[in-house]
Amino acid sequence: MEKTKYWRIILDPEWCVWETCRDKGIIALGYTENPDDISVRKFKDEMKQNHKVIAYLKDWRIGALGTIIGSYSIDEVILHGQ
Repeated sequence: MEKTKYWRIILDPEWCVWETCRDKGIIALGYTENPDDISVRKFKDEMKQNHKVIAYLKDWRIGALGTIIGSYSIDEVILHGQ
């Protein structure tokens, strides 16, 4: 049996993506970066369904806890801030 894997992401409420992530139950990573950035590649290649995610806010408060239930995809609305 595989051990549960935990991931930490940090979201700054000032980035204006935190509320969208919280409300939609999604993770936003690399939305202002190159999609080939190492953190984005690690997310796409290593995060799997049933892994746990701890979303910290910039001041190290826990903003949300979650479980990955789907695969990586690009949300154009978040990507382009529309």
